[in-house]
Amino acid sequence: MTKTAVSTAVPPVVLVSANSLFLLTLTNRYSNLTNRLRQVTILQQAEILYARVLVMRSSVFTATAAIFLQVLLILVLLVWSAGETVAACLFGASLVLMEYSVVAFLVDISRSTNAVAEHVAAMRRTGTP
Repeated sequence: MTKTAVSTAVPPVVLVSANSLFLLTLTNRYSNLTNRLRQVTILQQAEILYARVLVMRSSVFTATAAIFLQVLLILVLLVWSAGETVAACLFGASLVLMEYSVVAFLVDISRSTNAVAEHVAAMRRTGTP
């Protein structure tokens, strides 16, 4: 890996770190909202919280997609400028695994939102006020 390749990849790496902290904040808020929603017994409150959950899901999704693209950018910067070295291959493999982790996270957020939607729908069916 050349010195130029590493120095070119540093700014996106810093950006990924900053966005990861932001994503941590978003996921904590999302988790709190979904937990509160599961405890609510009044339909009107559940609908308000569900609307907030949908907004948070969009926020988490776009932040995660941004991190996905930033990691992809780092991978491209390193592979095209570093050549075929063992270090570049190992680092590239770690970035690919990170990409998979980001996609799995998005799937989990979507499933959690679907579970919340089912909870609200069940409250509507049973006529919970």
